[in-house]
Amino acid sequence: MPRIIIKNKGSGLICEKNSLLLDVLRRNGINIQAICGGLGLCGLCRVRVMSGAVSEPTEHEKRILGGLLSEGWRLACQTRVLGDLEIIVPEARKYILEEYRVGRKVKASPLLKVLEITYCRQKASHTESVMSCISPYIDFKFSHTALSKIPEQLYLHGKACLLYDVESREVLDLEENDRTYGVAVDLGTTTVVAALVDLKSGSVLGVRSTYNKQIPYGNNIISRISYAIKGREYLAEISRAAIDTVEELIDNLAPVDRENIYELIVAGNTVMTALFLGISPHTLGFYPFSPPFTGMLEFKARELGLKLHKEALVKTLPVIGSYIGGDIVGDIVTSGILEDTTALLVDIGTNGEIVLKKGDSIYATSVPAGPAFEGAGLSSGMLATEGAIHRVFRSRDGIEYITIGNVEPKGICGSGYIDLLAELLRAGVITKSGRLQSKDPCVRRRRGVLEYVVCDNVVLTQKDVRKLQLAVATFKVGLHILLSKTKTSPEDLEKIYVAGSFGYHVNPYNAIEIGLLPKVDPSIVEFIGNGSLGGAVMYLISDEIRRECRDVYKKVEVLEAPLEKSFHKLFIESLAFEPVT
Repeated sequence: MPRIIIKNKGSGLICEKNSLLLDVLRRNGINIQAICGGLGLCGLCRVRVMSGAVSEPTEHEKRILGGLLSEGWRLACQTRVLGDLEIIVPEARKYILEEYRVGRKVKASPLLKVLEITYCRQKASHTESVMSCISPYIDFKFSHTALSKIPEQLYLHGKACLLYDVESREVLDLEENDRTYGVAVDLGTTTVVAALVDLKSGSVLGVRSTYNKQIPYGNNIISRISYAIKGREYLAEISRAAIDTVEELIDNLAPVDRENIYELIVAGNTVMTALFLGISPHTLGFYPFSPPFTGMLEFKARELGLKLHKEALVKTLPVIGSYIGGDIVGDIVTSGILEDTTALLVDIGTNGEIVLKKGDSIYATSVPAGPAFEGAGLSSGMLATEGAIHRVFRSRDGIEYITIGNVEPKGICGSGYIDLLAELLRAGVITKSGRLQSKDPCVRRRRGVLEYVVCDNVVLTQKDVRKLQLAVATFKVGLHILLSKTKTSPEDLEKIYVAGSFGYHVNPYNAIEIGLLPKVDPSIVEFIGNGSLGGAVMYLISDEIRRECRDVYKKVEVLEAPLEKSFHKLFIESLAFEPVT
């Protein structure tokens, strides 16, 4: 069988002859982006073949790689292994939002509490069980781990301190030290962020982030649904990728004993939550796209293959509908929007979620904006990693930019595209209909396509503009339907909260200019950062937030914007780069 040496990682793999290189890499846990699901469209799964036998380049590779083919570059999703290989797999440096801003103060009341029970040996009799002292707590459940220790503990020491979950009323174990921890997880389609929380003090001890190991299966939920429903073994494989991602983060959070982690809270969209739990998302892939479950779910960590305390509990923030998941519930409770009279919350990404709080009512919708906001499918698009242009502004000298890490530009991420579109619209280089103007000195025609040259290797093509135009229009339709259905105008809005790592980098003036946000005073736009993570953290430490999450689940009315009869008509009308009024 062929042997593959990955030179820059110092590792070796063995595979069957004629195996697809992408499949080999992802089966062996090699993190490689393939956000089109391995269709040869995004061009992000590039590897460099230094030596060895591989299949001939496909038409997709010729179109995307061009002259790079002669330097050994190939797309892993298009390349088959025909013999021994030496390859280089480029590293993607992470730049993922780990911060969140909580818009309100909460009283600390951890999810895990201690109950002390006592036993007097002198008053005991041979007919009365040592365990009789727990009879007043008849509504409690006791894990086997706890029950196996309680009698001896009571007999020898006269008391026992029981660690119990305040929601399930389950006694998980005895308190044997003062170290009890919980983990909060923001389970994103692209990135996963975890926070370690001290359940005694409520303090956050550390936050870590990484890419979701499910990326090789596609960077959108449709690709992952398609993979998972091919069979139980495929579902198990993609589920394990999410579990492994969380396990890796826990390892890197802090030097704590995993046996002292008793609670794990997951906030994610409906599909990501289902895949993490190993629940088939089949119903989400076919009309009427029903969610496989709603509300909160609870499992033992060991049932999912997570190596925590043997009785540790895994809980999800409540899933509300097919495309309104626990991540949005986290955004809602983190933002403080519930205290406003009329306010909007948006989470801009591959799946754009929009929430409106009006009076005592909460409305939510989700629209399939597509991966353009993540830079996918764009000529110079990339994730928000080192080298990505994430800020663009116009000066007397023309277009200027800032890259993540202040290094040489490698491409443009979502926030950079929004800035660039807005600045070129103001300068008249792009018309409101989305047409590049060839008269600008920075616009050139290459291979029959107009493109704006940002710098040597970074361009915005006419095709890029069209793809971004479609993404913005889809998001605008969601805004329009939500506002019109609730008879709300932009002037009524007191606040607009922008959530998510993508939203954290967006310039509100530019987002309004291209129509991604309603036409409002930019000063009312607030960025809450990773609200999903914030909600999961607060769920661990606040009874008030736990009640609020349950209330939000019951209260939110979901409007299915894509199913509205007017959706396609509004979509055509929204294609112009104009503010939502």
